[in-house]
Amino acid sequence: PGPAMYKVGQIEELVNHILMFASRSALYNCLLVCKSYYYAAIPNLWEEIPSAWPLLHLLGGIERIEGIPGVSPEAWKFTSCPVNSDWELFADRAKYVKIISRPNPSWSRGTMDYHDPWMGREDTDEDETIDVCRDRSSIHPLALVQLMDNPAAASNGSFSKKALLPNLEHLEFTFSRFQAPPEAFVPLLGPNLKSLRLFYHLCSRMRVDREGVVGQQRLIRQGLQALAEYAGELSLEELEVSLECLLFLGGEYQDINNACIQVLRRFKYLHRLQTPPFARHEQLALALQSFSRPRSLAVAFERAQELFSFVTVFAPNHPNIEVLELEHRND
Repeated sequence: PGPAMYKVGQIEELVNHILMFASRSALYNCLLVCKSYYYAAIPNLWEEIPSAWPLLHLLGGIERIEGIPGVSPEAWKFTSCPVNSDWELFADRAKYVKIISRPNPSWSRGTMDYHDPWMGREDTDEDETIDVCRDRSSIHPLALVQLMDNPAAASNGSFSKKALLPNLEHLEFTFSRFQAPPEAFVPLLGPNLKSLRLFYHLCSRMRVDREGVVGQQRLIRQGLQALAEYAGELSLEELEVSLECLLFLGGEYQDINNACIQVLRRFKYLHRLQTPPFARHEQLALALQSFSRPRSLAVAFERAQELFSFVTVFAPNHPNIEVLELEHRND
């Protein structure tokens, strides 16, 4: 490069702007150029991450706890309690994170599940022929408590808990195992969160029995109940609850529907909403009457008649809705 390009590379504002459009591999290369480029690349490198693991690995070693069939699932926890220096490094990187987003729509790895770190890899697409649900561990309740009570998280006067990711705006959280703690996503909630998407995946190769169905219902119900507790502190504009296991849940939606209604009664300013399937339309239509400005709604009903009844009640109250996606599971 000539003298002009060299001078451009010395102007901090221009470098920062250029790096906003750089690929992850280019950002990694910038880390090795010099100290000024290192500090310029770090915020852009951490702005969007594919799971919680790039951050969790900063807190020290991880160990797996073997599960006991029928009693407790396999889980992971920190080898030792993270010390202040670990939390300080965590906080220094966490302040840049604005987006936790799944690499692709079919991604089924749990956001908190233990797996090998791969932050920065370009080949993040999963091979659909591989059972990615095997050999993974959910977060242990002890590790979850440590994340909730960490000493380095940012305090916010309007937020009751310390925020691990104080600037997080968009969170896509995947549950891959029904044994996972239902509130596993709660440590990632923060005062600037605008969009929350909860994906509940059940591996197609997993043996599904009554225990699995009940466990999945518990996971979803208790997760929604945990979310409802933060209604007065979050300014959510988008909420999506996606069940990627409808065949296994059958028609037993009532407990999940009740928990969803509890959330909707507390989050009345959502612009975009996707709910779990509903068995009956009355509860949902009543809860949505108080919504002042919904722009997009997606929901499935168990029967066609419930869908038609819902439209009859919902449409007159919200004539300005822009997107309405409705479907039914059975005739």
